[in-house]
Amino acid sequence: YRWLFEWTPSPMWVSDEQTRRFLAVNEAAVKLYGWSREEFLRLTLKDILPPEEVPGLMPELNRPRGSRRAFVGQCRHWTKGRAVLDVEVSLRRIPFQGRDALLTMVQNITQRKQAEEALRRSMERLKRAEEIGRLGSWELDLLSNRLTWSDEVYRIFGLRPQQFAATYEAFLAHVHPDDRAAVDAAYSGSLRKGRRTYEIEHRIVRRRTGEVRTVIEKCEHFHDATGRIVRSVGMVHDITERKQAEVAVRESEERFRALVRASSDVVYRMSADWTEMRHLVGRAFIADTEKPSRTWLQEYIHPDDQKHVMAVIQKAIRTKSVFELEHRVWRVNGSLGWTHSRAVPILDTHGKIIEWFGMASDITPRKQAEAAVGEIERRYRLGAHFTYDWEFWMDPAGRYRYVSPSCKRITGHKANDFVTDPGLTRRLVHPDDRGQFDAHQRASLTHREPGECEWRILRPDGTYRWVAHACQPVFDDKGQYLGARGSNRDITERKQAESMLRELTATLEQRVAERTADLSHTNR
Repeated sequence: YRWLFEWTPSPMWVSDEQTRRFLAVNEAAVKLYGWSREEFLRLTLKDILPPEEVPGLMPELNRPRGSRRAFVGQCRHWTKGRAVLDVEVSLRRIPFQGRDALLTMVQNITQRKQAEEALRRSMERLKRAEEIGRLGSWELDLLSNRLTWSDEVYRIFGLRPQQFAATYEAFLAHVHPDDRAAVDAAYSGSLRKGRRTYEIEHRIVRRRTGEVRTVIEKCEHFHDATGRIVRSVGMVHDITERKQAEVAVRESEERFRALVRASSDVVYRMSADWTEMRHLVGRAFIADTEKPSRTWLQEYIHPDDQKHVMAVIQKAIRTKSVFELEHRVWRVNGSLGWTHSRAVPILDTHGKIIEWFGMASDITPRKQAEAAVGEIERRYRLGAHFTYDWEFWMDPAGRYRYVSPSCKRITGHKANDFVTDPGLTRRLVHPDDRGQFDAHQRASLTHREPGECEWRILRPDGTYRWVAHACQPVFDDKGQYLGARGSNRDITERKQAESMLRELTATLEQRVAERTADLSHTNR
């Protein structure tokens, strides 16, 4: 027994059941694991087990003593050099030198595992390639009429694997009724005429959903020694999206032509990645593009705007969202103009962008008007920035476009607080004065009427200040409403003086009344 243990080609050892320490190892174990016999006998089983393998073996190692049932399983071991081995382990409890021990035999299955893993990865890559390419394979044994499909063919036909009576006749039943005779004729004809290959495009019907798909079938026949065809091997390529894309392009071209006829704006079409402008009708605003152009960016867009335009385009492509931007363009006469451009992505049935449809309008007059307003506003700010009163400019929607720095002296809040928080002013108004404030706002912004009023505002320190408010609407040369400009003046001291004057007047009137009463009494 000792000789058999020592010279068997499979690694073997005996270990103490309680301490797990190695008690004896054979030469094959020494060779495979790299430790000398003396080193082995200083180790325990845990020294050759990667940490993740320990939980799996512990139930077996901790089985009640006295059990002689053998255990066979797979796990991983470490060598002295920390190489990982895939092994198959057989354990049996035995008595050894007067103690309970475990006899272990190991089969090194690392190469087998590597080969299995390589085969699994290869099959997975093939399966993934078929999924990505929507390309399935099949094989028909003509002697047994047995048809074998790859998983991707099942997916193309809308079936689960093995949910199919795998015969040629069952396959024909899934072909579109209008194409069934042609498919059968193509395959049967290639057999009858002894052709080596055949190819056909046809439709199939997914039984569960009724969806119609378009595929291309290609086949190669194989012969036996007598020249008879005994086996056919082929592939099925799902080209539904391509066919749908071709239809979508034709329809999009028709829609584009209809849009061009119906619209007065610039109309354009772009490739999916915007590298090519396919068509543009410029409406005498910008130059037409009748042939696809890859230099459209340089031809149409101002150099200073090109980087920003492309950044917005890339975001729209990435998110498959609407592209919308105002930017400068070169007009037909060579001058610089402004356009508001908006384009929507055209998607196929899988959500992939096919191309972009866009429209652009000439907003040059509006931009020129805005520039004029900006100049007016600049001059207004220049004067208002250094005034003692709280000056402001409000847009047609009631939002502050400008607030002078003096607002902080009056309200305790910075100018930017009012710009970023349109509701701040109303919250500062004394509750008793808000009705008057709201009525004035409606008259000013809705009816565009000038007005004056007075109200109290609350400062951060808890005190109230009185302000006298005056505002008037602003219009441009064409009568377009631009908003309102106004002024808030701190009249707290005036209000306090008026209050003191009223109190003093009341006091004087009371004293006069009292003195008059005294004189009347004396004269009696």
